[in-house]
Amino acid sequence: MDHNVKALVLAAGKGTRLQTEGIDLPKVMRQADGHPLLYYVLRGLSFLPPEDIILVVGWKKEKVLEAFPQYPHAVQETLNGTGGAVQYAAPLLQGFDGHLIVCCGDAPLIRQATLPALVDPPLTDGHACTQPPARLAAGGRP
Repeated sequence: MDHNVKALVLAAGKGTRLQTEGIDLPKVMRQADGHPLLYYVLRGLSFLPPEDIILVVGWKKEKVLEAFPQYPHAVQETLNGTGGAVQYAAPLLQGFDGHLIVCCGDAPLIRQATLPALVDPPLTDGHACTQPPARLAAGGRP
């Protein structure tokens, strides 16, 4: 892929409904087939270099950052939803004039070929795929 693309992975949630088993982990760190859910999302984004994948972390962020230290991150101080998560990452997108993929960190079933296949055709054809990051940095709505 030869486009200017970054990804934002939302990984701040508690996963309250998943705490029924007494496992005290952020939702994205719950295991599926021996790996955290977040592992599969990051694998799906492996067409991008790690420095172009930003994690938005929050509750028990140290567990996520310990497992995935190679990625830049923003801290969502107040868990106020998806839009809030994207706004916390806006400073890391200052000056970035490309396309942004926003992914949920707890969506492990997206196949490795899916994200590049979804991103490449709209960009090649000149269609906007996401909200421009410059608008987010200026305080616009995601």
